Amino acid sequence: MSTTVEVKDLATQWRTILESVRSGEEVVLVDQSIPQARLLPINRRQPGMHPDAIVMGADFDEALPDQFWQGTK
Repeated sequence: MSTTVEVKDLATQWRTILESVRSGEEVVLVDQSIPQARLLPINRRQPGMHPDAIVMGADFDEALPDQFWQGTK
């Protein structure tokens, strides 16, 4: 859901706007009905959201070859 707020009303409605964004709502700031900015909630990551998304290779802790350090192929 999206709410539109005039820029001139920001000073008096800032707390209400912030609470709306915190609750997951999108707020569009407009100046004379022309969109200027969009406020979106920050999606905070939580541990365990993507289990097994990253898999460590079996050779993870092996020494890198000399070519790697020398910059050659």
